[in-house]
Amino acid sequence: MRRIVMWLAALALLAAFAVPAYADGGGTIQGNVVNATANGGSVAGVEVTLTAYFGQTERNKVTTKTDANGNFQFTGLDTNSNYSYEAGTTYQKADYTADRVSFSGSNETKQVTLKVYDSTDKADAVKASAKQYLLSFGNGGVQVSETLVLNNGTDKSYIGSKEVGPDQRETSRYLPPSGAKNVQYGDTLMSCCVVQQGAGFVDTMAINPGEVQKIYSYALPYSGTTLSFTSVLQQDVDQVQVLVPDTGAKASISGLANHGSQTLQGVNYQVFSAQKMPANTNIDVKLENLPTSGPLGEGSLVLIAIGGAALTALAVAFYVLRKRSQPAPRPAHAMPHGAPYSYYPVSKKERRAPAAGAALLELERRDVLSAMANLDDAFEAGQIGRKEYERLRAEKKRRLTQLMQKSGEEPEAIRRG
Repeated sequence: MRRIVMWLAALALLAAFAVPAYADGGGTIQGNVVNATANGGSVAGVEVTLTAYFGQTERNKVTTKTDANGNFQFTGLDTNSNYSYEAGTTYQKADYTADRVSFSGSNETKQVTLKVYDSTDKADAVKASAKQYLLSFGNGGVQVSETLVLNNGTDKSYIGSKEVGPDQRETSRYLPPSGAKNVQYGDTLMSCCVVQQGAGFVDTMAINPGEVQKIYSYALPYSGTTLSFTSVLQQDVDQVQVLVPDTGAKASISGLANHGSQTLQGVNYQVFSAQKMPANTNIDVKLENLPTSGPLGEGSLVLIAIGGAALTALAVAFYVLRKRSQPAPRPAHAMPHGAPYSYYPVSKKERRAPAAGAALLELERRDVLSAMANLDDAFEAGQIGRKEYERLRAEKKRRLTQLMQKSGEEPEAIRRG
């Protein structure tokens, strides 16, 4: 039944591609740009862009400017329940969005608030409260997921001062250890905003008031049963933590005390931590009695992201931050962050015997639909951020469109379920 619903939704999506996103409809969005910085700048004449989405697929945009009081309005919007609308703006070189809204009636008005802040280029606006390394063994190497927790305690958005590209400034810096392979970004580290510099990379996304987590992952191959690597802190950090699977491996880490074993989500970890570590400190990790190494597995970081994301959240909260009974509220941000993750696997391909023609297309179509359903579940469970969810789902929809264009048997496929 779920597959049938997905097929019908996919066909509806394809049919809707011919419908203009901004029809002569009865929907109206009234909004207000509010500067949350004390004695902040004017919000008059601010350009606001309204983006229309059909499902999670971006359709088109329209812009307007605020009046003297920061008010704006969009009219004539299609009220089809499949559409949703998101108001956004760039204010003092930082991007912001309001909550996305949709209509439930043919003639309806929605109210939105678009919160912005003054910007600052002073680096002391942001502090690193925690840095965590979560290790996993297997697939021919040690998999590492690094989480950096940044806190902006001011009422201004930090936009950086060092230019690293056209309209791009460095707001945080990262350096994988020597020999790291398959580097992948997650949570609010996005490929659109990352700039490679030497052996490392910098993020250029503005850091709004409040807390944000930056996550990236990589693999470290090794020979035999031992591995040594060095990570160099790129900023002063209030607390550094390393979690090593307690599976018989022996670990020693310079400058970090061993706090014994802790069970997180059914997995035992050796916990190492230290307080107040300055930038440029070397964290030397030596691992012995590792599983016998083999060829480095492709896509291994995708696999550790499922448990790694949740473990990272639990461990940072338990050892570093206050315990939270609910997720932190999402700030107004161009790329809002939800529960941390690295990369969520939206489809697990099975090995199959070769199939020909329509049969092969049918198998792939089913995989794509299953992947879309898995992705929806991950987003609803807070395991993946909205922007990454939208990007991945748009890719799947594009592939589904291609497959359906290649085959004329879609109606029969729907009947078969």
